[in-house]
Amino acid sequence: MMTLEVRDTEGPVGAEVFGLDPGWPLDADAHAALQDAFDRRSVLVFRDVDIDLQFQARLSRSLIAQDEGSLAEDSQEAPFDWYISNRVPDAAAPFGRLPFHSDSMWCADPYLVLSLYGEEVEVPVAPTFFAGNVTGWEKLPDDLRRRVEGLHARHVSGIIDRSAEPDDDVALPDFGTTLSTVKPIVWSHPRTGRPQLWLCEQMTSEVVELDAGDSEALLGELFAHLYASENRWQHEWQEGDLIVWDNVAVQHSRPNVDEDGPVRTLRKFGTPHPDMTAAQVPTYTRAGT
Repeated sequence: MMTLEVRDTEGPVGAEVFGLDPGWPLDADAHAALQDAFDRRSVLVFRDVDIDLQFQARLSRSLIAQDEGSLAEDSQEAPFDWYISNRVPDAAAPFGRLPFHSDSMWCADPYLVLSLYGEEVEVPVAPTFFAGNVTGWEKLPDDLRRRVEGLHARHVSGIIDRSAEPDDDVALPDFGTTLSTVKPIVWSHPRTGRPQLWLCEQMTSEVVELDAGDSEALLGELFAHLYASENRWQHEWQEGDLIVWDNVAVQHSRPNVDEDGPVRTLRKFGTPHPDMTAAQVPTYTRAGT
């Protein structure tokens, strides 16, 4: 029987988990402990674990499993190799800065779970930052609550470049087409039902009920609140780290990554896969080029 120890971080989200045995299936007590920590803290960190992609996928899926039977039988489609790396050919986001976002926010049904595994990491490398959508709503001042209730925001594929300087190092993905969706700014989590702020600096283009100036002003206030230090937590990568997070309850970002800098190869898995049939694998350019 696996004995797990869960230690909450000092930030608004995040918990470190010790004692993970990368065997399968998980026993019922370990699964319950992981699901509880995942629902409470939204981001789970496992240090110095030796796992393959199959285990990474199974663990990610188990955190939103509705019954114990799905833990023993993994009947879902086999995962595929998907990297965030400045070394692996054709990897995603090989350079640049990524503003805060939740993956596939522009889809009707975004990823519920994302995970990254530090396959090759030359310390120090760019960290990953997390900001809480649920905690952002819980701590939102009353005046802002009144102003956003009933409003909707549009989210688009790619990046809304809000850079103040033309040589900003933000990485701009091109999906070959522009897809979008509109959702309430105060959107209930599709799995837990918890209210949260559903908007991000990377993909949210506008508040649809407001004119352009008022929309951008309100978004600016909300971003300042969401990304304030008290609503953020960061992970410093080491080789063998596994991070699994709730892609709807939190959003993530990173500072600039240089293609010729320290190796930063993170193996990625997301579930369930959203409908992206109209989009292609993105290519990347820097905002300043």
